Amino acid sequence: AVENALSAGQYGWPTGVGYGGGQLEWSSGVMERILARLNKQVRHIAYLDWHSLIRCGTDDFVYLNFNKPGGQLFGRCRSWWGAENVDPAIVDGKWDAGLGRDGGRPDRNGILMWGVQRCVAPAMDVAGGVVEFTDEAIEPLMQKVENLRAMLLSRYFVHTRDITSERGKKFYWQSRELWCPTDEKWQDKALVQAQGIFQKTVQGAIEWAAENTVVVQE
Repeated sequence: AVENALSAGQYGWPTGVGYGGGQLEWSSGVMERILARLNKQVRHIAYLDWHSLIRCGTDDFVYLNFNKPGGQLFGRCRSWWGAENVDPAIVDGKWDAGLGRDGGRPDRNGILMWGVQRCVAPAMDVAGGVVEFTDEAIEPLMQKVENLRAMLLSRYFVHTRDITSERGKKFYWQSRELWCPTDEKWQDKALVQAQGIFQKTVQGAIEWAAENTVVVQE
């Protein structure tokens, strides 16, 4: 319950962890303007959002699909990314392994994909989700320590906007290593693997468009 409260996101406590703000973010406004310019003939959007980092092994990704489980749009992602990769039970297991605790994925508020869905409905539908990069698993207690450190660092930057002082620079690089390691071997391997996921997603979108199916509201 504590983990869920810390990571789900909230809109009622401005000084708290995971506060989503009191107005539309600049980046969300840019996304809305891009979506408004889409050709009116577009019926479907393939959505791919990259995140890092979960410590459950370097030879894998964690696929977080935000479509309704068992629905037609969820089925699209299964065909692109593999049934075993988007299976909720398997994803929850990887998530728990990466965070060093049980309970599965947390509840969420403010997911960008849901915002995209609201912007384009009812004219278009959206299938996809977040793909998390991974890194080598570490001892469970250290995982919990690093997760807490990542949350505190994020909160520091949100409330201070400080990346120029000596302290801010130090915290910035600590945060960078937590989310995107500077190890070139890890980066090269991640990029190669990610290209394969891009190709599968784009090919799936091409086939989806060719079907010219009606919009599915889920």
